[in-house]
Amino acid sequence: MEQLEVILGVDTHLDMYVGAVISETGKFLGTLSVAVETAGYFKLLSWAKSLGHLRRAGVEGASSYGANAVAESFFATLNNEEVTGVYETKAGAHAAIASYIHSFYNPTRLHSALGYLSPNDYARRLKLAA
Repeated sequence: MEQLEVILGVDTHLDMYVGAVISETGKFLGTLSVAVETAGYFKLLSWAKSLGHLRRAGVEGASSYGANAVAESFFATLNNEEVTGVYETKAGAHAAIASYIHSFYNPTRLHSALGYLSPNDYARRLKLAA
């Protein structure tokens, strides 16, 4: 029997790690919070492996909690506006998300971190200023 491939994402906080696991097609499989210590990290890793073959893991840098607010905002927007279900294939997920980013998000979404410009408009301004 082929084992499900899973992906682990870890968000670090002052006193806990919060892990979330999804399948390769984006199906949410669960979350687990553990103490910020070696035993907690290994518990999180073991838990993720119990859900399937751990293909990839991404961990926000320890002690950098809150440092990736722009990325977290992007992924929250992506999850609310595009990733609203489970994709049938990895290729289908890739195509849909790429289309969302290149056809809608980058040209039209305004960002406070970019002076209320879209990513494309901000990039154009940087090129003109160079």
